[in-house]
Amino acid sequence: MRSIVAVLICLFTLPLAFADTASRPEKIGALARLEPHNGIYTLAGPPSFISVRISEMPLKEGQRVRKGDVIAIFDMANVRRLEVGIARTEVERAKVDALEKKREFDRRQILFRDKSISQESFYDQRDASERAHIALEKARLNLKRAEALLNKMIIRSPVDGMVLGIYARDGEAVSETTGIAEIGDVDHMEAVAEVYETDIKYVKKGQSAI
Repeated sequence: MRSIVAVLICLFTLPLAFADTASRPEKIGALARLEPHNGIYTLAGPPSFISVRISEMPLKEGQRVRKGDVIAIFDMANVRRLEVGIARTEVERAKVDALEKKREFDRRQILFRDKSISQESFYDQRDASERAHIALEKARLNLKRAEALLNKMIIRSPVDGMVLGIYARDGEAVSETTGIAEIGDVDHMEAVAEVYETDIKYVKKGQSAI
């Protein structure tokens, strides 16, 4: 059997026009399939070390989506939201503490300059202000981590397009190897044709197809 080479064309049959038509076919037939120009995006679950189930899948096959639309929400999302809320509270608390410590340090700096307080008192407050600042940065880092974990529990569309297929339902366990849905930009399609290797020499760049 002749080997097959995949090439991109516009439609399914290629009419040919050559000076020496006696030795060349007038047209080439090829099997082809239509695909989104930028490919099909297969959405999957979170990393396999995280065990989750789908709690919500609000979209249906054939539905139009915008980039960022929610495709699926996993059951751990509520837990992650609580963790984000706690982390935000810690950030706000650390902000207040850092601000208070800084104000007190600024006040003691003036007093120390005027020799109204001891060097020990000045340095104690300086160290307290630095510790409060470090605690604030740590709280902010914890918030970023919590938000990242929450984002893993919500699958969003990477592009504007259409839901081409849904392969998981509410309550199903999923992982990074489990296909949940496929998304594609159907407004920009192309045909992928399989042309026999012996015919590929007759195909030229820019050639039309019907």
